[in-house]
Amino acid sequence: MATNAYKNQHLVTRSLQRRWTNDDTGASPGRLVCVTRSDVTSVSLASPKRNLAEDWFIGQKADPERYEKSWGDAESAMALAYVALDAHRGDDPVDDAASDAIKDFMALHAVRSKLTKLQWVHGLATVDPKRKAALAADSDLVDRLRATGEFETSLTDGQLIDEVVARLDDPLAIGGKGFGDTLLEVWTGLKRRFGAMYVEIAESVGSEFVLPDFPVVTFNAETGAVGIQNGVGLDCADTIVMPVGPRHVASLTTQPPELPWDRIDVGRTALLNTTLCEAAVEAVYFRPGSGLDATVQASLAV
Repeated sequence: MATNAYKNQHLVTRSLQRRWTNDDTGASPGRLVCVTRSDVTSVSLASPKRNLAEDWFIGQKADPERYEKSWGDAESAMALAYVALDAHRGDDPVDDAASDAIKDFMALHAVRSKLTKLQWVHGLATVDPKRKAALAADSDLVDRLRATGEFETSLTDGQLIDEVVARLDDPLAIGGKGFGDTLLEVWTGLKRRFGAMYVEIAESVGSEFVLPDFPVVTFNAETGAVGIQNGVGLDCADTIVMPVGPRHVASLTTQPPELPWDRIDVGRTALLNTTLCEAAVEAVYFRPGSGLDATVQASLAV
């Protein structure tokens, strides 16, 4: 059984969150500013140590160590990509190693996320009643279960099946082996797709980017739609965007970009921040001292 070392799983990595904790004013070092959809009037501070983390995202019985090792390489490679981004000068694209690291890092955050968990729960809400109904319709199974004498005789067939399922380690449950294996399969597929795309970096000049709690944002040029929540899936997006620091946003495109390293002004940064806020599930983060409080609050209030 897994040790508690794998209990705390960050859905947005600590290394990425720490990019937003450098405070120019010297106040609240090591923390991000947070605004939530549920209370846009309140501004709070969050520490990357526990922020955007889930207890047993992959459960103890599902061997979380195996999954951590699978995507740990992507997190380690991104540490060098951060250095390349911060040291970059001129208009040339980032080097191949940094480009590959960014692609895998984006794929990881697209899969290991709040949105994935919400989609899984929604899927179970549809599948579970059908699964239980099919089991209850198996009269031989129901008779064998009743013959064990372990269940109250007053239970209906449906109630009997509900109790049986509740006693089992359901492989489809959140955090179970089926959940974890599905994440790895999807991540492997996304890495292949992202590997065939092109990386573009947008550097904000005169302003900063925000970090949504679901940082991977999809665009479809033909329909103008934005975000997985609005039906723009990772498989049909023309452009996929993710902030990789308060000064940098990485984009994956299906066509070679005209400017692999683009410097964007305050106005274009604000437009992109509005889109990033729209993609958030519940919360948006930004750097202390950035002055983005009112902008984020207005975007989440819509």
